[in-house]
Amino acid sequence: MSKTNLPLKEVLYGRKIVLCVTASISAYKSVSILRKLRKLGAFVSVATTPSTKRFIGSPTFSALASEAVFDDLWTNRGSIAHTTLGKSADLILVAPASASIVSKIANGTCDEIVSAILLATPKDTPILLAPAMHEEMYENFATKENIKKLEENGYNFIGPDIGELAGGDIGKGRLSDEEVIVEKVIQLLNDRPLKKFETPETLITGFPHVYDAESNVKTLGSIKRKILITAGGTREPIDPVRVITNRSSGKMGHCLAEAALISGYEVILVTTSNLDSSLDILRINVDTADQMNEQVMKYLQVCDVVIMAAAVGDVKPKNYSATKLKRESGITNIEVEDNIDIAGEILKNKKKNTKLVCFAAETNNAIDNATNKALKKLPDVMVLNDVSRDDSGFNSSTNKIWIGLKPEYDFVEYETMPKEEVAFSILGAIN
Repeated sequence: MSKTNLPLKEVLYGRKIVLCVTASISAYKSVSILRKLRKLGAFVSVATTPSTKRFIGSPTFSALASEAVFDDLWTNRGSIAHTTLGKSADLILVAPASASIVSKIANGTCDEIVSAILLATPKDTPILLAPAMHEEMYENFATKENIKKLEENGYNFIGPDIGELAGGDIGKGRLSDEEVIVEKVIQLLNDRPLKKFETPETLITGFPHVYDAESNVKTLGSIKRKILITAGGTREPIDPVRVITNRSSGKMGHCLAEAALISGYEVILVTTSNLDSSLDILRINVDTADQMNEQVMKYLQVCDVVIMAAAVGDVKPKNYSATKLKRESGITNIEVEDNIDIAGEILKNKKKNTKLVCFAAETNNAIDNATNKALKKLPDVMVLNDVSRDDSGFNSSTNKIWIGLKPEYDFVEYETMPKEEVAFSILGAIN
């Protein structure tokens, strides 16, 4: 990055950046961009379109930004937000920039907070747009004309890149890499004078802060909620050679752990998988359901959220053989017994306000079976995935999910997405 001779938190120290997030599958990447800008010392305000909440919730942005997220044009925060944000900003970043917001800016449309901010931003304030959309939308003549019009009027663009798009297509329309976008921000701000804006000095430094919804201010302190996530398929030993297990790879659970880390949680990951995980995640490796339950119970009382993404086996051998069983000694007649119901143990022992998320992996009558499971276990969130599909479930890089919320569990269908993106949708449903 530029200004490498400066300490990390001073690269953008004192800069105010308004990050505008529009409705796009790649909206989850804006969380990573936000974290990077904050680490570089910037004061970052976040504004989202109403449809952005379909992809990622406002609480995630509010937890990581320098002040509460602006997601409503009509919310009274003591000032006219859409004008004051643009006037006080050193730079406006729109990432991702959807085809819709590009069209609105180019044609002067203003019907929600993001388009209002962009319309009210002074001409001398740099605006950087990072488009993200399907290739056909990007290549459409209307989008091309809108981008050309904006470029002629001094707007800056970065990307889009060629890569995997929603639905698995490969084409031009993918959001540029987060590091590249941040580098472009630094480049545009180099040698530009600082704009003065009134805010507590402590909020610029990147220290943790807490948002007080009643007073609309953030105060110094710890904001990190703790989340415990289980991942992988349990393995119940029959003898030193054989186990009872299932096809779960643990990828969905690991993606959830990484997404939670990006979203500002302190993450505890209890996993049977050999997949990698970030060093900032407290990782605990286990094999059996009993071992997993022991670790979940150990940390349960300090957790605000528990996500049971692991595929816990229903049964285990009644008796373990310390030596390898021989075929002729009756390996086919192994007695089994019920495994511990970890979700049930969580519900009996968790704090009142701790949120529980459960998964239902189904192959037939998926909605009915998931609903029955939800009504029996009563989690706060039930995630259904149909593992009979080629694009979903075990060992797949994508997932097709439905999410049902307590108490009715009316399941809402989500489009097939990479598991990394599915993870943010699930986290958004918790808030």
